[in-house]
Amino acid sequence: MFKEFAKKLNKNVYIAVTGFLLIISIVFSIFYINFVSNEYKNDIQDNLTLAKSIFTTQINKIELALSYLSTTTLINDYLENNNNSTNVVNLLENFKNNTEIIIGVTLYSNNSPLSNYSISEKPLFTDLLKISEIDDFTKSDKTLLLNLRTEYISSAYFNNPYKAEDGLLSIFYKINNKGYLVADLSTVFLYKSIFNFNSFNYFKNSTTNIRTHNLTLLNSEINKISLNIDNLTPNKLNNNTILFNITEDLYLLITFDFSLVLSITLFFLILFFINALFFLIILFIYHKIKKIDLDKMSELYLNMQKDY
Repeated sequence: MFKEFAKKLNKNVYIAVTGFLLIISIVFSIFYINFVSNEYKNDIQDNLTLAKSIFTTQINKIELALSYLSTTTLINDYLENNNNSTNVVNLLENFKNNTEIIIGVTLYSNNSPLSNYSISEKPLFTDLLKISEIDDFTKSDKTLLLNLRTEYISSAYFNNPYKAEDGLLSIFYKINNKGYLVADLSTVFLYKSIFNFNSFNYFKNSTTNIRTHNLTLLNSEINKISLNIDNLTPNKLNNNTILFNITEDLYLLITFDFSLVLSITLFFLILFFINALFFLIILFIYHKIKKIDLDKMSELYLNMQKDY
């Protein structure tokens, strides 16, 4: 009787402990996955906000530089009198050389368009006006336009052919309705120096692209993407992809590799289950030892009963 009670007690203890560990494992798993997920989302948000701030600062610096360039005597003399074209080209070349983010600068006016030496076969402004966004800008009171397009792009920069289908991000600056300065930005610089998140936690092997509201993507040789993005909600993590506003008209499209997050989560879950298994083994050994003592006590009890 005593022996059967001890066995039943041992069985109930095992069931209770196993159930308790199972519940703890499930609760811990849910808690940890939610914790990692929230940390991941917060890390994404923080780094996107930082990148947006850096990008905005770069655009503001270029705007100020273009504003200063537009007031120079050489630029205004050319706009009004069509003089000193060679000196203007040299001025544009020096302007371009002062920053890595700009790969070319063009001055458009009623005179012949001028650009620095790195640009080959620049588009005509009449062609650029075929893009509604640029045409609307020329008719507005705005002085600055950030435009992403995949047509009417210079054929080459630094003697390297430029693929129009990869897109080009340009800053248009209006000069008192006399002309326009257009600074073409380097996609390599944008994706390597500003929108490169691979050095941050959880961002390994991420892919980044700038896009417009009409789905035009800015690709580069270092960063190409093929993805259906029609149903993505801005500023929300959609599976492994997020759209993030960097300007009123531009989004940052990022795809993430979750393998690092999943591997870290899996590692801790396996570690927890190993500890739980180790605890059960220790408990089993302990009860085996106790069972031997209970067997002796049961035998002693039966002998006492016989003597009685």
